[in-house]
Amino acid sequence: MTAAVDGRAPTILTEWGARKLTQRIRAKVADALDLIVQAWEGRAWEALDYPTWDDYLAAELPEVKAFRLPIDTRRDAVAAWSARGMSQRAMAAGLNVSPATIAADVAEVVPHDEDATVVSLDGRQRKARVRRERPAPEPPPAMTKRDRAVQLVAEQGDRGLTVKELCALTDWPQTTASGTLTPLERQGRIRRVSVFRLGCAAYIVAAQH
Repeated sequence: MTAAVDGRAPTILTEWGARKLTQRIRAKVADALDLIVQAWEGRAWEALDYPTWDDYLAAELPEVKAFRLPIDTRRDAVAAWSARGMSQRAMAAGLNVSPATIAADVAEVVPHDEDATVVSLDGRQRKARVRRERPAPEPPPAMTKRDRAVQLVAEQGDRGLTVKELCALTDWPQTTASGTLTPLERQGRIRRVSVFRLGCAAYIVAAQH
């Protein structure tokens, strides 16, 4: 058993103990994040004669530089701090991430508000940076029935796929499934093998030369 630094053996946690300890850790992290935003709201750097928020964090709270918060925890903080008017630059410093990361988090968790404002590091209230909505991804090009059939046949590998199995996977009527496989076989894209299931031959993808 590994000995602890103070000479005592570490306590192996039960499931209940692990959950309780995790809750305590989360509470400590939440408390720390709330205190950080309080320091920003109260302009602690000015009270302690630091030229900037970043200088204050570096000198008084070097622990912030060790922050590596889980993404969900970080985004919860971004949502809460943004609601209190904290600028993205200040959030980036307080969470030890890049401004680009904060911008991405804001796009994910902060509701779009044309009238939202933030308090900049100079103490002035300014209009929040307008969030640009992400363009919707282009829909994939429609797949033809033949291409879909070849894809499904390929997924089965050496086991092959029968016409009835193709019907089950696609809800196509048997005439459609058969009318799709037959031309594919003529084109040399698939080939029939000596494997039968429920009286139907299986097809595999033909080797490409």
